[in-house]
Amino acid sequence: MFSQTKIKYDESFDFIKASQSLNNLLKLTTNSSKDRTKDFIIAHSQGGLVSRVINIELDKGNFTSRYFGGIVTFGTPHLGAEILRDRVSKISNLTTEATKLAYGPEATVAHLLFPGSEVILNWFGLEKKLQDFTTKEVTKYVVSAAIDKIPKLGDYYIPNTTYLNNLNLYQPKKKIPSVAFYGVEEENNICFKTLYNFTFGDANKQGEFNAEITDNTANKTKQTMFDIYKGLKDYYITKNWVSSVLTDARKTADAYQSGIDFLNSADDLWLNIIGALSYTYDSKRIVMCDCPNVTMNLSTKPREKSMNNAVDYSTFDLKYKYYVPDDVNSNVQAFNGDVITRPDGSVVSTDVFLCPNINCNPRWVTQYIPIRNVKESDGIVLVESAKGFPNVDITVKLPSSNHNQMKNDINTKKALNDLFNGVYGQYFMTTKR
Repeated sequence: MFSQTKIKYDESFDFIKASQSLNNLLKLTTNSSKDRTKDFIIAHSQGGLVSRVINIELDKGNFTSRYFGGIVTFGTPHLGAEILRDRVSKISNLTTEATKLAYGPEATVAHLLFPGSEVILNWFGLEKKLQDFTTKEVTKYVVSAAIDKIPKLGDYYIPNTTYLNNLNLYQPKKKIPSVAFYGVEEENNICFKTLYNFTFGDANKQGEFNAEITDNTANKTKQTMFDIYKGLKDYYITKNWVSSVLTDARKTADAYQSGIDFLNSADDLWLNIIGALSYTYDSKRIVMCDCPNVTMNLSTKPREKSMNNAVDYSTFDLKYKYYVPDDVNSNVQAFNGDVITRPDGSVVSTDVFLCPNINCNPRWVTQYIPIRNVKESDGIVLVESAKGFPNVDITVKLPSSNHNQMKNDINTKKALNDLFNGVYGQYFMTTKR
């Protein structure tokens, strides 16, 4: 079995040149006494696309000799990778948000010097230098992972590009055996786990089929940061500061809260970058008014009391809203919990807004409620894309394997053993040696 774990592509390569390079490499391993069509390619990520291009070029007659007869892909973006679309602006936004992790340490340094010392720091430009330093430290692997390690051929497999669409529409004259493995990473902490594996957690350096251990480090890193930031925020809030430094203490607490906000939003930021997160909106009809200083939980108060305009509601400073069924006639006057008869004779229990101001003129409005939708992914490539190998024989799930881990984790071991044992087709059965 020939194995080449890293094949480098020239900066100027397109898919055709990359396929030529790989095909030449395969040619160099040719053994004239062996039927090479019994060999098959196992490729990760964009390597799967390049392998498919070779097969198409062979089918078109542009390459003369065939050096393989099957293709197996791991985490290949057959339908493209959304992370590649507008990637610089997307990553810039993530980097900007990540700089919130720097606010707390920066504020702590300023606070520890003396009250109001941020003015002095700013005067000498030290605040900017401090922020630049902390920003560099907390975002360095965000930038390196998402920009520096973008594949050289990335522009060719942005979803729905002409080249990729043509690649997927092409129907080879002869179908060859194929399998597509796809990873499904858990949504929780997907940002840190994915980025950690891009930088410090090289899958091929974690021991044989052991890359999943990097999850523990990534999870611990995020939890430790969260605990530290929350602890420092609580410290600056609860400590009995003298009045002269109270304002600075509150500013520092707010700065650490900014870091906490980033940690809480990091997963959604990343899911948006890879095209896994979207929102749809449901609508509800509600009744509301603009009466000031009015709110009360009518579900816990007697109806008679709610209609008593002698009750002092001045202590309530929020408007109160109730959801109502869409098919309730807007002219019906009802209290919370009342039963209304529909025109068809059926009845419905209502949660209708009722203002304690008997002179109120409430109005019906439509409220749009966001519904969060998340597509499965391996942290980089959407599952629908990794499964999108045209006319593939079988697709196989690798649970909890992210894009880089699947190069060398316990799921990879099982997947390869099953593959070589013929579970996914007799063609792939391989003699142990």
